[in-house]
Amino acid sequence: MRWKKLSKLRCIAKQFLISFKVGGGKKIFLWYDIWHPEGCLFDKFGFRTIYDAGRSIGPKVSSIIRDNNWYWPSARSENLVLIQSRLPEISLGGENVPIWRSSSGKYSCSQTWEHLRPKFSVVEWHNLVWFSLAIPRHAFILWLVFRDALVPKEKLCSWGFTGSSLCLSCFACQESRDHLYFCCSFGRRVWRNIMADCCVYNPPIEWSSIGSWSAECWKSRNLQATICKLCFGATIYYLWRHRNDLLHGNVPRSEEKLIQQIKWDVRSRLVARYSAKICVIEEPSAGAEMESATDFEII
Repeated sequence: MRWKKLSKLRCIAKQFLISFKVGGGKKIFLWYDIWHPEGCLFDKFGFRTIYDAGRSIGPKVSSIIRDNNWYWPSARSENLVLIQSRLPEISLGGENVPIWRSSSGKYSCSQTWEHLRPKFSVVEWHNLVWFSLAIPRHAFILWLVFRDALVPKEKLCSWGFTGSSLCLSCFACQESRDHLYFCCSFGRRVWRNIMADCCVYNPPIEWSSIGSWSAECWKSRNLQATICKLCFGATIYYLWRHRNDLLHGNVPRSEEKLIQQIKWDVRSRLVARYSAKICVIEEPSAGAEMESATDFEII
């Protein structure tokens, strides 16, 4: 980043810099830095005060210090009288030390980011999307689904798309987020099969209740909850890929192969994290048979 771009960030940096502890003042700007009890002198008093003081706009605080004492010509305006009257409050000597807006008074990247970033209320499903073992591509699609930011046919039709809006997996209803997850008969079978392998029976199929239900059931950090969250994200991801394959004329996976792929992704993630033995670790081939619920067991 060039110096000119960095200099444009001064106004942002001022939000975090409370003041300077003045030592010799050689590195502190007289008019633009926050060293005086009145704050930034230029921001508060403007160009007129600089003109009245008979000084340029770029001197350092050291220009008004001699022999460790304040040295400023006689004031010619009320603003300068105010500025000079508060100089005795500032102790001189030592080093120039910036005092930052943080608990320790020192600069902190994390606290600066917390101050800069937009703040919103915490959603109940955040731990389902972002957790240490989350698979990034799965987490991204799951985040889009929770935000209702995917573009199923229902949205395309509202934007002027003239084709059919029916779901390509069941041809029974209009394709929407709530239908794909998991009112569609195809998606519902995949969802229930994967959840049964996780020893979760009769999971909800209405998207409006899945978020709160899963956040409550899988809020712990144990292995079972982690596996369930991984399976949830993988199911969402591969159902969306299945939908795209149907829409764009690609050869879609069958229901059995889709379930096998979800299991393989979850097992691979667990192997990478725990370096444990998994019953089957090879990617499912075209002729592979559907595996049992024990495929998720770590031995």
